[in-house]
Amino acid sequence: KDIGKQYPNVYIDTLSYDISKELPQGITMEDNVIIRVCPNMCNFCDDPATCEQLREESKRITDFSKICKQVYVYFYPINWSNLYTAVPSYDAMLYDLRFFAESGVKGVYAEGYSIENSEFGELKAYLMAKLIANPYMSKGEFWYHYNDFLEGYYGDAAENIAEYHKLTKKMIDENMA
Repeated sequence: KDIGKQYPNVYIDTLSYDISKELPQGITMEDNVIIRVCPNMCNFCDDPATCEQLREESKRITDFSKICKQVYVYFYPINWSNLYTAVPSYDAMLYDLRFFAESGVKGVYAEGYSIENSEFGELKAYLMAKLIANPYMSKGEFWYHYNDFLEGYYGDAAENIAEYHKLTKKMIDENMA
């Protein structure tokens, strides 16, 4: 509060990460405070009603948005334990970015797609950039961008890659049920 009075253009940036995940009690967030929520969103689900992890992390973002005007998200939408593991997270990407926008999140940083040889990192970085620019795009528009990138970047392999994504998504969905 005092910093905001003396330096009205300075923001105090803090993380809600790991040991600081709980919503602070008994304090008021000043307008110059940025909470950077680091959620552990589910890479495989796009429905909080069917996924406890997604439900809890979505609630955390919603709760912080109620007490702070400057909520940002810093998240890792990849599998850090094995960067080459199939993670067909395209439906989850669409859900996550739309949810962030609807929750009043001011900005998003998605870390991990720039790592050399991560699983379809170029495709996912491209789609994430498209979603950050327009989180309200339709599913049809999203899948247009997906297919457009596959064809432009992978050329003749595009159909096989799309089929691979469908098969791995089906396998994961069946094993999660």
